[in-house]
Amino acid sequence: MENPLLGHEPLPPFALIRPEHIEPGVRELLARGRTRIEQLAALEKPTFATVIEPLEELQHQVSRTWSRSATSTRC
Repeated sequence: MENPLLGHEPLPPFALIRPEHIEPGVRELLARGRTRIEQLAALEKPTFATVIEPLEELQHQVSRTWSRSATSTRC
């Protein structure tokens, strides 16, 4: 089963998001984030473009996923 929370669409597929997608989706997103942070920490010559910009994208991914989760589960 593909988790609709992990998509990259500009607008989330709200009709497909179920409560059971939230925990595994957030766990997967956080695991990907940790891996990416480890890669960034290992850079020999970090710059704004190679560290800060990727970190901002990670933050946006978490925000998008969480906002999709919160919006989809409201009664």
